[in-house]
Amino acid sequence: MGANVEAEIDVVFNETAPQSLPVNAEIVEALKEASKNPTFQSNLPLLESSITVIRDLQKIPVTFLTNGTFVPDLLNAASNPFLDRASMIKVWLEPFFISDYRSSFSVLYMTNFSSYSSGVKAVIFPTIKNAMILNFPSNTTLPIDTRIVNTLLQAANNNSLPFKIFPYSIVVNGIAYSSAEVISRTSVLTASILVVLSLLVTRFD
Repeated sequence: MGANVEAEIDVVFNETAPQSLPVNAEIVEALKEASKNPTFQSNLPLLESSITVIRDLQKIPVTFLTNGTFVPDLLNAASNPFLDRASMIKVWLEPFFISDYRSSFSVLYMTNFSSYSSGVKAVIFPTIKNAMILNFPSNTTLPIDTRIVNTLLQAANNNSLPFKIFPYSIVVNGIAYSSAEVISRTSVLTASILVVLSLLVTRFD
């Protein structure tokens, strides 16, 4: 009996699909099922117990509010209203993240939608709470939360979007941010950098 050979393969998914990626256990199970195919076995027999996922995508959960009337079908990830809305948001938002993070960004997927009726603005404007996952390669440094918020704020200020993003409640990694908070934090950071640069210039004068 010959020695076993260890092989590493890349599994590529349809990046245009609005649904979320399968979890590692589902990927392993699918490969195990494929390995049972007689044609596959005759060409490249696999040891089922050896199949494992060695590199996973890094994920950042984000929720944000948009205009829109919530309907019960949005609770069903297989329904046309869910798929249509997920596809629309993905198509329009993804370019902003690709532009800001380029090769360090992989793909975004919408995970769920829910009704939102808290606050005066939500009473005036029908509002939907949108949840998504931002995926980044395993070998990249993740952006800080406020950078993610800034990317969404850029999208919110783009008048060409077919939906309106409300900037007063953006949640990244379970932490809620408002546009005012992000602007304030950015201003403090910029001021701190300017102070450091000023001290360095003074020191070398």
